[in-house]
This record gives sequence, structure tokens and C-alpha cells, in this order.
Amino acid sequence: MTSLGESLKIIDEEKFFKEVNSLLNLINFDNTKNLILGVSGGPDSMMLSHLLNKYSNINGLDVIAVIIDHQLRDSSWKEASITRKKLNAIGLKAEIFKLKKYTKNTGIQEWARFERLNTLSAFAKSKNGVLFLGHHLDDNIETVFMRMNKKTGFWGAAGIKKVSSWRGTILLRPFLSYTKEIILKTCKEKSIKFIVDDSNINEKFERVKTRNFLQNLENKDKILKNVHNFSIAVGKITEILDKKINELCTVHFPSFNLGWSNLDIKFLSRLNKDFAVRIMLLKIKSIGGEKYFLKKIKVEKLLVHLLDFTDNQNKMPGRTLGGCKIFYRQKNVSLVRWSKELIPPSKITEFGNLLYDNKWEILCSKKVKVGYLQNSNYSLIKNKIVRKSIIPYEVWKYVPVDIDRFNYQKMKIKLDVVKSNNHLDITNNFISFLFDCYGIKIKFIN
Repeated sequence: MTSLGESLKIIDEEKFFKEVNSLLNLINFDNTKNLILGVSGGPDSMMLSHLLNKYSNINGLDVIAVIIDHQLRDSSWKEASITRKKLNAIGLKAEIFKLKKYTKNTGIQEWARFERLNTLSAFAKSKNGVLFLGHHLDDNIETVFMRMNKKTGFWGAAGIKKVSSWRGTILLRPFLSYTKEIILKTCKEKSIKFIVDDSNINEKFERVKTRNFLQNLENKDKILKNVHNFSIAVGKITEILDKKINELCTVHFPSFNLGWSNLDIKFLSRLNKDFAVRIMLLKIKSIGGEKYFLKKIKVEKLLVHLLDFTDNQNKMPGRTLGGCKIFYRQKNVSLVRWSKELIPPSKITEFGNLLYDNKWEILCSKKVKVGYLQNSNYSLIKNKIVRKSIIPYEVWKYVPVDIDRFNYQKMKIKLDVVKSNNHLDITNNFISFLFDCYGIKIKFIN
């Protein structure tokens, strides 16, 4: 690890290049892909820009830097333009994308994070790229403390991973072994200019409060080093556990391509409680399209309810939780998307893709308006088609379509030719129908 408690050095380029090679090997990277870099203009992303630029020149790869203008400050566009000029000056291609203005008074940082990642992810997919981000060791320690404060449990202590994904886009964070101090020292040594964001010192934000708290700890370096090492150890354990959980989910809690899942309650009752809760947390977040995991206590209560009816599931009252509905029907306990409010439609982005309702990846070459069938005349599909289908009718309500052009009669004709009553055959036919008739590819992000 580079640095807590050690004398400060600057980032060694050769070691950094080896780290990037290691990360790219982990994801089986090939030269047909591009390196996409999220740049804020701060020291972390500007340092990463310089290093990745050198790496790409050595290895014959393309790097595209992406700057997001959140429009949260009057000077934001000017700062983004200055940053682009700095990147262009070292030979990096750079794009600026402006987000719609945020009009609420609370939740600014949460909104900015999600919209930034969604835009970066959409751009990376359009360029067949992997996304590099400049998070560093201090960011990870702050994240662990914030998660522990929210009682996120063992998995929360794993912190930020070097390799992860966001809505299907691979994220790489090669700076997680470096402290902020080392990055700043390297910037100074290499004469790398950057912009300072005032929000990084504003204590109305939780991360800034956490950062200041950590800076004032006695024996700070020792404590932070122990937290960092603990986070790495927990991360290795949770990686093994999650691999096993994924194997169990494939067999006993499968998710299907129309965005729903079946739950094997008898098998769930035989699992360790923490395993069972983790599985339910993952399934509800995935199906419900939530940004964050639910509070553990809520899922524990749901688990008690489900297990109370292990031997008489047909008598189990339904429940709603976390944007999901759980019920027994056709000899299965099913988990489906559910919302009291209509989910508003969205247009395909300029990149030719769309993340819809935090759970669907939509691809289309035209800027069509995508919405759920519940936004259209859903009674038609419920009365004419769903009654013949073994797929729960609630599932069809939350299937994304081109709502301006969607034709129920065409869908009925397409599904009527399916002789099998197998829901997988019906699903495959419907998904191919959307592409053949409307040029839309839909993919449930599991």
C-alpha cells in the first residue's frame, strides 16, 4: 500500500502502469475497447488523466475524457471548458456533457453522483469502453466510516472496489492505493494544474463532515491504516461470499429477462440468516430499481413473514417493500416491480441508450420515448393477453416499450404463435418483437 504512516513519495509511473495492466487483465480487456475517463478537474482526475494519457500512448490505446457540468455553480461551464483545454493541451480528447439543472434544495450530492455516473456509463457503453475513475484511499476510508454510521453491516465495511460495475458498465479505480496527499504532491512535482471545488469544504455535506472528523482523530494515521487494511480484508471475504450467493440465486432465486424473480422459500428457510437477508437485499434492490439497499431491519421483518408460511405458502398474504411486490401465485412466490405512482417516460439519450427506472438498459438508434406499459392503455394487454400468460400480470405493467408507437394487436399476434406455455419462450418472443417492430433492445440489469 502506498502510504499511510509512511514518508510521502510521489506516484511511481511504472508501478501505476503495472496496476492498470493488472486491472485490465482482470476484466479480460482487449484492444477493441476504449478507455473512458471521468474528469472533474480536481487533482485526482487530472493526475489520472496525465498518467492514463501516457499509458495509452505507450500501449496504442484511445482515451476519451468526459467532463460533467452539473450546473450547480454559475462558473461550472467555464471551469469545465478550462479543464477541457488543459486535457486537449496534453493530447487528450475531451467531451463536456451538461446535466439538467437540479431544482431541489436537498440531496444535491446524491443526485449529482447518480446522474454523473449514469451519463458516464451511457457514454462508455456508446464507445464500447471501460470507465476509469479517480477515487483514492482517503475516499475509501471515508466511505467505510459513512457506511458504518448507517449500520450497513459486514458488506458495507468492504468499501470501494478497484473493479466494479455501474448499470452494466465496468468501473476501474487504479488510485485506491494512494492517499490524497501523495496525489497532491505528485501534481505539484509534475506541475499539473487543477480546480478546487468549494463543495469539498462545505460541512453541510456528509462526506465533508466525515473527512473533517477523521482529520481530527488522535493517532489518525494508525487508525486510518487499520481501517483501510480491514476494508481490504472484508472486501476479499465478501467477494467470496457474493460469488457463492450468486450461484445460489441462479438455482433457487432466478431473475428473468422481464425484470422479475421467483423465490424458493423452503430453501431460504434452510440458509444462515445473514445469507438469507443478503439475498433478499440484493433481489429487492435489483427488481425494485432502488438506488441504495434497504435498511436491514425491514428485510429481516419481511424474511420472518415469508418463513412463517414456508409450509403453507398458498395462504401467505402479499407484501410490498422497496419498490417490489411479493406474493404467491401459480405455485410460486414471486417478486415483481411495484410502485404506487406512475414512472414517467424518458427519451433515449444522444448516446443511443437509456438507463430506465434504474433497472433497464434500453438501446435504440432513434430518440424515441420509452415508458412502462402502465403508462399506456394497460387494460388492453391485461384483458387480451395476460390472462393467457403464466407471467404475472404485474410484470407486464413494468415492461419498457416505445409508448408512442406500441401496438397491442401486433403484440397479441406475435405472442399467439408461441405454442409453449413456458414463460421463457414467451419472454424471448416478446423481446424479439420489440426489436423487430420498433428497433428497441431491452435488457434487465440483474
